[in-house]
Amino acid sequence: MQILIDADSSENAGEPLLDRVRDTVGAALHHYGFHISRAVVHLSHPQAGGDDAPQQRCRIEVRLRGCQPLSVEHAARSIEMAVDGALYRLTRVIDGAREGALGQSAEGSGQRSGSDGFGAAT
Repeated sequence: MQILIDADSSENAGEPLLDRVRDTVGAALHHYGFHISRAVVHLSHPQAGGDDAPQQRCRIEVRLRGCQPLSVEHAARSIEMAVDGALYRLTRVIDGAREGALGQSAEGSGQRSGSDGFGAAT
């Protein structure tokens, strides 16, 4: 799985942070490894609307083999929290897509629900 990181010109987006984000994303998506061909992580620091507004944003787009790209976004007070929130959302979306593929493949091919929809038994 290829993991690409795209960060805005924020002073906080140095190599150590990018490496931590890459490692975090890789660890979180390792379970889906073969099914994901690429993950693109966009980190940004939009203009804050006030003291209570989240100031860091993470958008993650993944390409599942044989499916349309999936994208999620999360905003928080820190990059780490934004990445964690986006990864949580992404795993739920991926699991939902896998369940949808399971239902379609089970209906179309007579497979039992013991398959994860991608050809591997669970």
